[in-house]
Amino acid sequence: MQSPRALSLLQLSGEKWNAYRQSRAKADAHTYHDAQTTAASVPLCRLRVVGRNEDTKRIIKAANSQGNDFIEVERRMSENLRLLEIAQEIEDAIRVPMQYWVLGSSDGVTYKNLMQPVAEHVAFESDAQVVLTILLPSECDDFVAENKQHPWLRLRAQELAGSTDPRAIATAAFHLVNASSSQHWAAYTTQRKKDCENLNESVTWSSETPSEYQIIKSGVEDAIASVGLSDMWADIIHDCVIPLSVDIQDDGDCNVREAHVLSRVYSPCNSAAVDLYLDYWYRTRYDSVEFWCNMYYRAHTNISDVLDQKVPQGNRKLNGFKRLLQMNLPDLYDSRGRWRRAEERSFDLGETKVTSLHKLLFGKGQGRTKKATSGSEVPLAARVDKLAMMELLLSSVGVSVTAARKAGDDEGNICAGNDMTWEGFQGNERWLGRNLRRACGIGPLDGDDKETDREDEGMDYDEDRYWDGDEDGNSENEEYF
Repeated sequence: MQSPRALSLLQLSGEKWNAYRQSRAKADAHTYHDAQTTAASVPLCRLRVVGRNEDTKRIIKAANSQGNDFIEVERRMSENLRLLEIAQEIEDAIRVPMQYWVLGSSDGVTYKNLMQPVAEHVAFESDAQVVLTILLPSECDDFVAENKQHPWLRLRAQELAGSTDPRAIATAAFHLVNASSSQHWAAYTTQRKKDCENLNESVTWSSETPSEYQIIKSGVEDAIASVGLSDMWADIIHDCVIPLSVDIQDDGDCNVREAHVLSRVYSPCNSAAVDLYLDYWYRTRYDSVEFWCNMYYRAHTNISDVLDQKVPQGNRKLNGFKRLLQMNLPDLYDSRGRWRRAEERSFDLGETKVTSLHKLLFGKGQGRTKKATSGSEVPLAARVDKLAMMELLLSSVGVSVTAARKAGDDEGNICAGNDMTWEGFQGNERWLGRNLRRACGIGPLDGDDKETDREDEGMDYDEDRYWDGDEDGNSENEEYF
């Protein structure tokens, strides 16, 4: 990148511009050939280009035949379209070589590698008007600071001048909903900001969220979307989910083979949070399968001190966690020495615990208030019911679940976001859905008496054995948390 001088001092005209155009003639020919061969069925997009400083704005206005303060660039958004093509058309309009300026988008991303396809950038995915800003190199840092969007968080903290009330500060920072009275809001704010900063370091400022976090992000978004909340409510709930540590490895064929994920779900109304931890392993061998999945939860009923990120180290050292579910395939062989599939499963969360977690995260209130004709006064706990909460908690560690709620509903597949799959969960959809419904106080549906979905697939699993804990589906005694 070269001189930070005003662009008006760098404009070329006459012979100088013609010479410059000839020097890139070969690149232009290649670019225009690509543009002409793009299928006509590909949508045509009009990008709007604006300036940031007054000098650049004057150049753009002079380049617009109608004197508008923007330039429009028309391109078909094919997978092969590169930023270079757009930059060259802008260059032709303002007659300033692109080596002297940078393009930035409204999400605070600056594009310095013009060979990248536009399909790789989030700003071009929206159906809304795409606006690009011409920047001097010296303007890039300020532009990013003013426009950057957190790669995970959707909402920005509200301004709150002069207040010393910890609850008001927390409400402004995180868009809390009817925040309860608590002495711990200051600690809540400190801890949540710290977790957000750590997340910011893990998920870099780029046009794409790293694939590991995208698995969780897409699952969380699906879980929230299934509830049917308005955009405001959906954004508030979305930002409560903070992945703390994510290690997800696939086999190269979109199947998760190993995962260790720790996430924290903050309450939007109480000074509380719930941690979820997933420990998953899946390997296929020549004549057998290695698989285990352990999921744990830990409730922070009042955040009064710094929260650690210790995770369970086996059943003897849980570090404050309790088991939510356990699945595994033990090594068992028949009399002829052949490995046989023998699944062991336990779901360790009962209705009492789920009710307590729901109250902890989403407060009190079941159903509408008398004045809630418009829905604005519906309690948060009624907007996000127990089953929706459980789906949100599971998605926070990458396990996307859609359990049937009533007769006629399909038991959704258990999957990971971003087109990834959990092979270890396949065939366990009904088992997990049945236990989630039972833990959330929803009556049994047709087919809940079946042990496995494999019965519907006509597969012979006579040697399978299943253990679901006690007759109530809980392998531990009920307790508050």
